[in-house]
Amino acid sequence: HRVLESYDDLEVIEVTSPSDHATYADRVMELPNRLYTPEKDFSGQRFTFSKHSESKREKYPGNENLVTQKTSILKTSGGVGWVNEIRAIAFQETNEEPILVNHDFEPDFFLWFVVEGSATIIYEGRKINIGVDDAIICPNGCRQETEFYLAGFQEDFRVLEVGINLP
Repeated sequence: HRVLESYDDLEVIEVTSPSDHATYADRVMELPNRLYTPEKDFSGQRFTFSKHSESKREKYPGNENLVTQKTSILKTSGGVGWVNEIRAIAFQETNEEPILVNHDFEPDFFLWFVVEGSATIIYEGRKINIGVDDAIICPNGCRQETEFYLAGFQEDFRVLEVGINLP
């Protein structure tokens, strides 16, 4: 990939995973070029441009103080990966019922990256405060060891959730 344009305060979070194909450089190709084929299929995957303003908000499972905005990554990756933004819409005390975060699936890779605000998680019975730029990573096969609960959060809490399910 190549950055074609940018603007002040742009933040990029790049997540990579071992690929099962060779990647080659094309040092002759000029970008951008006149070819624009967003529907082109790359073995079940396509390029995407996901606009935050166009994504639908859904209630976060098990909590009415959080909403999820899903990007188009799940669809365009052929179901292999997803990127969601989880955002608080109200403050939640840490003494309320904690939410088990990664309970109904076991992805090959799972990442929570705190973009804004702060929260408290419970991991192995301990309360841990997390804030901006903190990350929680759950690698393949470690669901039991990395299971965590969201115990409370500030009203401005926002996290980027990235998951990968390899076929």
